[in-house]
Amino acid sequence: MATTYCTRANIESIMSLQGVLACIDDDQDGVESVAESAYVTDAITRAAVEMNGKLRQQYTLSELSANDWCKWCNAYLAAWYLGARRNNPPAPSVISVVDMYREQLELASWGRFQLPEQAPSFEHIPAVSNFAPELGKVSNPIRVITEESTGAVPGGNRKRN
Repeated sequence: MATTYCTRANIESIMSLQGVLACIDDDQDGVESVAESAYVTDAITRAAVEMNGKLRQQYTLSELSANDWCKWCNAYLAAWYLGARRNNPPAPSVISVVDMYREQLELASWGRFQLPEQAPSFEHIPAVSNFAPELGKVSNPIRVITEESTGAVPGGNRKRN
């Protein structure tokens, strides 16, 4: 299940209640059915999956749940998906904002954009390790001198021998 950041109310603040209904009301009876309500949830999830694919490079996704930038990025992407749902073009104002968010997401995936009010979860700065060859050792003849090495200790199950 994807980590989502916005609600239907956030999308309605962008498109209006009538705008959302116009995008999901397939039978055009003016009444929202359960199946049509699921289209909004699907658009939010689809937008969050697009975001998470880019943001997971720099951030732990569970730490982003309260980030306002993520909330509005998710809402605008979902509004774009709703607007384009029946092969209709989304509103030009939504398109321009979504283009900006997608560019920022691409930059964030490469570490060139930092989310507002959010510190990156991972350190990606280069590290230099100084090695001490011990040729008499059969196992791990090259050892790392951690006191002389720079950068963070490797995370996860990576280790310096």
